[in-house]
Amino acid sequence: MTDPRGILNPANLSSMKGAGKRMTKEKIGLVQEAPVDKRRVKDSCEKRTGNLTVVYSTEGVVGSEYIHNCECRLGNTVTSTSTQTSGQRLTREEIERLPKLVEWVAQYY
Repeated sequence: MTDPRGILNPANLSSMKGAGKRMTKEKIGLVQEAPVDKRRVKDSCEKRTGNLTVVYSTEGVVGSEYIHNCECRLGNTVTSTSTQTSGQRLTREEIERLPKLVEWVAQYY
């Protein structure tokens, strides 16, 4: 059997073996996921009153700054979102009492 392209030539096969292994390792490296930062905080809760739904969420890193979001929805439509930052992680009740967010939510009641 003749091989016009030289693929079955033993010299070509030995060089291809190493290339295949390198290629496999590179492909496997792409599948690895980044480690999860266990200090990262992300949670949310919602409060409904009639046709108004208010979604409060907090995102941040323990010991760093936190971003508190408040989103109002009328029915299935998102009206807008307000954001406030804080140096500490707040509970849902504390977020609901933030003056900026209280005024902002009150306009939709």
